[in-house]
Amino acid sequence: MHAARSLVQRAGFSTSTRKALDNKVLEKQKIMQAPSGEMVYLKGGSTDKMYYRTTMGLVIFGVGYSIFSLLAACLPKKSD
Repeated sequence: MHAARSLVQRAGFSTSTRKALDNKVLEKQKIMQAPSGEMVYLKGGSTDKMYYRTTMGLVIFGVGYSIFSLLAACLPKKSD
């Protein structure tokens, strides 16, 4: 048992946290609940806008490709 303790002490393992993280939940709640007229999913800043636009672009592409695939499957191929 003593050997295990000395190994843990040398290796630097610990069950306690080394640095406490700041709790930013209240700050984020104030930002999200502020009546600024902006949509909630865009209040996070430029990264939220980038994620939103990327998601919308992928959705539009996916819907367009789905419609194209369905039309290609429905219409018979012309044989020459």
